[in-house]
Amino acid sequence: MPSSVARLAVAALSLAALITFSACGSDAERPTASAATATPSGTFPATVEHKYGTTTVKQAPQRVVVVGIREQDALLALGTAPVATTEWYGEDPGALESWAKAKLGSAPLPTVLPSSDGIEIERVAAQRPDLIVGIDTAMTDKEYAQLSRLAPTIAPPAGTVDYGASWQQDLQLVGDALGKRAEADKLQAQVEDQIEQTAAEHPQWKGKTAINATLSDGSFYVYGPKTANTQLFAQLGFAFPPALRDVGGGDDFGGTVSNERADLLDVDLILWDHHDAKDRAAIGKTPVYADLAVHEQGREVFEQESSPLYDALSKTSVLSVPVALKLLTPRFDAALDGDPSTSSD
Repeated sequence: MPSSVARLAVAALSLAALITFSACGSDAERPTASAATATPSGTFPATVEHKYGTTTVKQAPQRVVVVGIREQDALLALGTAPVATTEWYGEDPGALESWAKAKLGSAPLPTVLPSSDGIEIERVAAQRPDLIVGIDTAMTDKEYAQLSRLAPTIAPPAGTVDYGASWQQDLQLVGDALGKRAEADKLQAQVEDQIEQTAAEHPQWKGKTAINATLSDGSFYVYGPKTANTQLFAQLGFAFPPALRDVGGGDDFGGTVSNERADLLDVDLILWDHHDAKDRAAIGKTPVYADLAVHEQGREVFEQESSPLYDALSKTSVLSVPVALKLLTPRFDAALDGDPSTSSD
């Protein structure tokens, strides 16, 4: 699996160099929970259904630990600051992007747990959690059992691939756990209205084929139809190419396209993830792909790792989607305007 896939499959990759590690200190050094934003209190006991069954949260949690890659956004949107988060790339304090920091208020920055070796149960335990949120994870049933001995634990939703929960599912499950499902539904509706408005303002997008891809070891990796970005594209009116549905043996997460079959990438629009300028240049120089219309006509959008657009799409959430829409809309328009000289940067 290519290294760019790390944004969704952190547990399978060696990303120690990119992980922000915060050592567990004394109880006095650990942050305590604080309402990030004044919101109505939740209703308890609360129940949450997920792939491993049903979890009951008996009272409002005070020490929430996030073992997934982006659930802090849903928590903060609903007025709860986690005491610990998990980072899988970058070195953002608290593992919070700018849109999440704006919601933190006076609450202390969360401790950041490492993820290079998967969920580290002992480090989670050291945070003395009363709720563990692991929606965006590859959590196994064994890990769920271990975590559940520490505190009520929210596993990924049923029917999703690892790291494949949508931002709506994040928000819904977190809303359930906090006893604030009605508030979560309201926030979801507001963001979905923004998505629908963006789609309505761009009817030319409807039905056009679009993919999110990256270059790895001379081959192409295409993210599948159940990953967060592809789901967002669908909401904006784009279609996933039927010819690519069986890439990776039908794995909904995605799969590799060999250079010889790069013709499969001749779609209406490609959002490329890339590491740096050298990586970006290599995409356009790859044989077969270099001669495709999608490349010759400039129907490409490039997002470099750790750029604002990359971060907003990598951590697709109730807080980041509005940011992503603002950033990607003009770039998609430029890529699809029929003028190869128009920059989509």
